[in-house]
Amino acid sequence: MKVKIIIEPTCNLCGECVKYCPTRVYKIEGNKLTYDTEKCIYCKACEPLCPQKAIKTIVEHNTLKHKEVVNTKYF
Repeated sequence: MKVKIIIEPTCNLCGECVKYCPTRVYKIEGNKLTYDTEKCIYCKACEPLCPQKAIKTIVEHNTLKHKEVVNTKYF
């Protein structure tokens, strides 16, 4: 799995995500919210906690496409 984190421009650096993230993914550095996707456990706890609804987490699963499966020796 791969996670993609999107911080919308509506983020006002309130720090709720920093405060409640169980794996400390988020940090406020200067006037910017930064994150480390390597630490993310995909719990998405940050999304409903953000009062500005500025955080979006997208989990990308490594799945095979139908065409890749059909072209294997078992089909």
